[in-house]
Amino acid sequence: MTPRIALVGAGFLGSLFAEELAKRLFAFEFAWEALVIDDDTVDARNPANALYTLRDIRALKAEVLAARLRLYGVPSVALPARVGREHPITSELLACALVVDAVDNLPTRQWLWELAVAHGVPVLHLGVSQGGTGAVEWTTPVYDSFSLSPVVLADRTPTATADAVQLVTLPPCELVGMRGVGLNLAVAGAKAVAIALGFDAERAAPPAASNVLTTWSATNTSHTLVEVHRA
Repeated sequence: MTPRIALVGAGFLGSLFAEELAKRLFAFEFAWEALVIDDDTVDARNPANALYTLRDIRALKAEVLAARLRLYGVPSVALPARVGREHPITSELLACALVVDAVDNLPTRQWLWELAVAHGVPVLHLGVSQGGTGAVEWTTPVYDSFSLSPVVLADRTPTATADAVQLVTLPPCELVGMRGVGLNLAVAGAKAVAIALGFDAERAAPPAASNVLTTWSATNTSHTLVEVHRA
């Protein structure tokens, strides 16, 4: 059975990541399928920074992105649905070998973290902070680097926790100043997936990289390997 990767969130980060992932699946000849989940439609501001064109306006993001992935030979299915505690699609996500969290709100991110913890599904979190830096973090049965998990936030100072919770009300990161972070984050996220699947083109992980999980940071100018964990 062909393994499937779920991309939850087809906006700014999700769309940029999808293209970088597709390039690696194609180049490394990984036989994976994709499930793209998002209930939103493309609007007039999206083509400026995300992986959409003016022709895509008013189309469902999940369907457009799934079609883009198929151009790279990645069998892809669109699921135009909302995800979260009040809109669970647990069965679809549990059928996937890997879930990528590219949503734009904290409650859904934490719900996906809980799904990973409860059911052992690896989740890769992609996120941009209010300060304009990005992070690629894992939640798996053997390793958890997710800096916005309920457990981590509970241990922070009140000020830091308050700052993190403000992510719930952040506007979409479609500003030109965020594009560099998004591009570097997308590359780092795709590298993290490739390394976890056993292909480390840049020798970022120890030799014979298999079941290696990597945490990354990103800015407007670069992406940096922060931590390497051998599962």
